[in-house]
Amino acid sequence: MKEKFSKKILSKSNQFKYYKNSYDELSKKNKELKWELNRNSLYNDFDGMISRSYYNPIIEKPFTKVDKDCFSFMNIIGSYLRTNLNDIDEPLVSVIMPVYNRVGIVKHAIKSVLKQTYKNLELIIIDDGSSDGTIELIEDISNKDNRIKLIKHKENKGVCKSRNDGLKLAKGEYIFYLDSDNTWKKEYLKTMVGAYLELPDAKALYCGQYIAENYFSPIKEVRYGSFNKSLLYNHNYIDLNCFTHKKEVYDKLGGFREELKRLNDYDFILKIVDNDFKLYSIPVILSNYFSKNSHNRITDNVKYDLNDLFKPHKRYIVNINNKHLTIEYTNNFKVKYNKIKDDINIVIFLGNEITNIEDCLKPLLEYNNFEKLNIATIYNGSNKEIKDYLNSLETKGLIKFFNENINYDNLSGINKVIDSFKNNKDIIFLKNDVIITKGLIEILEEYSNKLEDSGILLSRIIGLKGNNNFRAHVPYIDTRRSCDIIVSNHFKNITNIPLFCDGEYLELNFAQFFLIYMKREVYDNSIKINPKLKSINSRDFYNYIKYILNKKIYLISDANAFYKDSRI
Repeated sequence: MKEKFSKKILSKSNQFKYYKNSYDELSKKNKELKWELNRNSLYNDFDGMISRSYYNPIIEKPFTKVDKDCFSFMNIIGSYLRTNLNDIDEPLVSVIMPVYNRVGIVKHAIKSVLKQTYKNLELIIIDDGSSDGTIELIEDISNKDNRIKLIKHKENKGVCKSRNDGLKLAKGEYIFYLDSDNTWKKEYLKTMVGAYLELPDAKALYCGQYIAENYFSPIKEVRYGSFNKSLLYNHNYIDLNCFTHKKEVYDKLGGFREELKRLNDYDFILKIVDNDFKLYSIPVILSNYFSKNSHNRITDNVKYDLNDLFKPHKRYIVNINNKHLTIEYTNNFKVKYNKIKDDINIVIFLGNEITNIEDCLKPLLEYNNFEKLNIATIYNGSNKEIKDYLNSLETKGLIKFFNENINYDNLSGINKVIDSFKNNKDIIFLKNDVIITKGLIEILEEYSNKLEDSGILLSRIIGLKGNNNFRAHVPYIDTRRSCDIIVSNHFKNITNIPLFCDGEYLELNFAQFFLIYMKREVYDNSIKINPKLKSINSRDFYNYIKYILNKKIYLISDANAFYKDSRI
């Protein structure tokens, strides 16, 4: 009886286990299908992939069919670049590899260099005082390949000192870096040198990476981002193991900051960008980054202060006091163009917050070439303080003041404002929660002349740190720091992104309205004559510029303005 009862219980238990396992399996499958559906909606071709990479450089597993097709095309790009070396002698390249107590893994890194299809290389290994047999292992390998040069530190001096000693010895035209716990695909060097030949103005390059925990674990994600200067200053996505520069860059700038114990590679790349060396992203994936391949990684046990890292690169200081936002400029700030060449008309749409109006107007009224600016303000409210303030500026001859029911979403009557300038000059439209920076107008004017097919030029709009809502536009953003929010995942507004992207300017198909520079011919052939175009914050307006007027919309990366959001 007892045995029969036990069998009955066991049978019920097995049934429960069967149905539970079936439920768990179906639930897992459902999650996978939802994930794949969401991933497939992100982009459906290579152009979509590299456009998305501009604001989100991470592609996570499981990889979709579209992902795999994109990776396949990246291989084709690599094979194309390598053909640039078919009929020429390979220039010498230098590979810098610091190492410290990694006897168990360094051979994999060395092997990945020596087995490159590109042969004219020198591998400079800097042993930083190892005591575990690493030196003996390297000496044994170097006896079999005279391309290896070994520098020995008697004591541990740090990775920056090691890299700098390697750089002093380097004789190659191109400099590459590989840490002792990572590896390259065998075509890496040949592909990147081929990219230098493809892009003769390039001073530095980087490519994508496969990311895994160690040599034996599966790939968990791919990291590749088309070059986005604003995102780079916010959150690093360029690893030194897939980054290269010409030796002339080192000759002019020097090496790594030895006082930094962490993020020194990030700092070095920022220094190159600070100094306007031309940097391109190369859409190939030929580097392997292993996140847990060693037990003695610096990043695992060294505390650091982000202020120490960013201080030499900071150009602006944002001050917030009593609801006012002002911008100070550090010694790192450089004005690229010193003079406005022609008069510029500026139309500012005002809200009901006096501090916003004052903060927006202040840098304009103090602008270096103020005599070239014709400023009109439009306010459709009744606040006496605001009206008195604007009337006082108009009385002084500093601005024009229109107390009219006109705004950027309803432009009826805007011709009256533009006609008051009594000229045919280009126009900047501006919201009063935007604070421009020095040199912005000169930069936009310069590019309006340089880019002959342009109709609209946009500045970067820097969203201040701490606003989690900005993730809708830039998913990769680190909210501890500010970042441009014009290029947007939410609006998916990139079009025709260059295959090899230097980030200088970018073509868009739409931008949320903050600040736009409009060529006068565009205004005259759109808003002025077509009453259907009632908003400069609409897809209709941008489509009209692009398809009817056959003009392009460009974001200019060196033009910067700050967005004073509602938190202030």
